[in-house]
Amino acid sequence: MNSDRKTRTSKIRTVRTLPAGLLKRAVYACLLLGCCTACGEEENTRSLTVEKYRPLAVETVNLNEDEVPGRGVLGNGEAIGVFATNASGVTSYTNRYNVRYRSDGTKWTSDAPVLLGNKNAAISAYHPYKDETMTGTSMVLTSQYYQSSADISYAKSQDRNSTSTTTATVNFSMVRAYSQIVFELNRATTYVGNFKLTKVGIKHSGIIGNCYLNVAAGIYSSRIANADFSYIPGGTGIGGSKETTLTSGVLMVPPASALTGKFTISLTIDDNVNTVDIDALPLVAGTKYKVTVKVEGIHKITVSQVTVEDWLEVPITPEYPL
Repeated sequence: MNSDRKTRTSKIRTVRTLPAGLLKRAVYACLLLGCCTACGEEENTRSLTVEKYRPLAVETVNLNEDEVPGRGVLGNGEAIGVFATNASGVTSYTNRYNVRYRSDGTKWTSDAPVLLGNKNAAISAYHPYKDETMTGTSMVLTSQYYQSSADISYAKSQDRNSTSTTTATVNFSMVRAYSQIVFELNRATTYVGNFKLTKVGIKHSGIIGNCYLNVAAGIYSSRIANADFSYIPGGTGIGGSKETTLTSGVLMVPPASALTGKFTISLTIDDNVNTVDIDALPLVAGTKYKVTVKVEGIHKITVSQVTVEDWLEVPITPEYPL
């Protein structure tokens, strides 16, 4: 037993008498190894975090029904609003609404781009961009006189994702949200007034004043009827200088089904209300109807023809250059 105690004591003394310099070097080596391992783990984590989410790259934006030469593909100076929400079965993303992407003629960029990881996000978009706060993928459509800034087109959602080595890309092929009616008034030689058009009315029980459009789903909802719809051309009226032709367009919210029966059209010209009945127009989204009217005198107007026309037959502006 005494022999064992001596042996243990000898071993303990051996450890305790380890040279101080060697002990310090051993401790330093262990600390250095631990630090390197931790740094490596931190660097790997940082690298994965950066590569996991990559910016969504918008490649092209097409307006399918745009007939103006060179305008089929949106380009320099154009802006779109992009929605990015969790795809079916995904919960890891924070939904993004109305993210602005702008084209410089060569690429689409955003100051705060959508970031995608390896799970699907539902990506949709609309044009032209509206600088307003949105809390979902729905927007209000309102029947109103034609303005290019109100002429909404949209692309329904498509699933996109990225990986640590692949950037998510998307191409938007948009369709028009509204139907359009254009009234062309031709002045006969028998009409002697100033020829100023200050109001256009369309009466029909199926006319829709406004509704919601879910851009992601392409679904119209909450339609509100306006059976006695009217608008002021150009916002303040047009003509008044004895022009020979006046043209006024109006964007119409598409009804749930094609309209039938009759439209009663009223035209206020030089403060005189003139009315005429025509067959109801179906008002299909993306379709433009042209109603040509001959004005021969006070309360004497006739509709010479109703045709389906190319969408953009409005005067060319800086927003829609050739």
